[in-house]
Amino acid sequence: MRSRATLLSCLAVASSVATPARAAEPTMEACLASNEGAIKVRADHKYRQARDESLACAAASCPAEVRATCDKRVRDMTAAIPTLVFAAKDPRGADLTAVTVTMDGAPLAPRLDGTALAVDPGEHVFSFATPGLPAVERRLVVYEAQKERRESIVFAAVVAPAGSPSTAERSGFFTTRRILGVGAAGVGVVSVAAGAVLGVLASSAWSRVKNDCGPGGPGSCSATDPASVTSSRSTAITDGTASTALFITGGVLAAAGAVLLLTGGSHEKAPPTAVGLTPTMGPGQLGLVLSGRY
Repeated sequence: MRSRATLLSCLAVASSVATPARAAEPTMEACLASNEGAIKVRADHKYRQARDESLACAAASCPAEVRATCDKRVRDMTAAIPTLVFAAKDPRGADLTAVTVTMDGAPLAPRLDGTALAVDPGEHVFSFATPGLPAVERRLVVYEAQKERRESIVFAAVVAPAGSPSTAERSGFFTTRRILGVGAAGVGVVSVAAGAVLGVLASSAWSRVKNDCGPGGPGSCSATDPASVTSSRSTAITDGTASTALFITGGVLAAAGAVLLLTGGSHEKAPPTAVGLTPTMGPGQLGLVLSGRY
């Protein structure tokens, strides 16, 4: 008999070790404390906390009377707790989900995924934050039992401080003034090249005049074809004048382009409203006029 009793005792101990105690079940004192706490926070309109406290005292280990009261309060609080659905948009109108939400300075949601968020009734300040955009703050009055109230949250674009260059102005090297400078410098280089070509042609024409007229030049020309000499002389004068004008114009444009490139930094604010490149011609002259306002 003693061996049988010892065996049963050992089995009981082993059973108690193998089966964890039901520590999750609240004690009588914990049930009563949760019930009293639920009554208090409900009076303070903290419905979410009141529901949590009521769930604790509705456990099977609580007295039947307390359990029934708490179970009813859970249903009442679930029906009374309002819910909000926030839809966040970026400045272009696209949906955002990577948005953290706080209510009255306390975390409410780590992101927005389209589900309803339970809140307590009353006036609250909600703050919404997403990377790269200014935070949005909304003050809302939420009513008891209001379910799935929808609120749209639109994030504004980043605004540069007054006096600072805009994002577009900072985004690249080629500002309006620099583009104008590149154009002016390009026209200048082309003008110089054209002047060089005309200079070569003028020199060639003048060489023909000297060959036809002999060492004395056009003043003592004895050529057998005076018309050809006259034509070559006229070509040499015209090409030489044009060459000189293009050299001067090209040099001026290249210098103006260099100035615009050096002074056209990314902090410019007003783009040119009028830009023009006008050829000019006259007796013995040929040129280009660059005009603009910036």
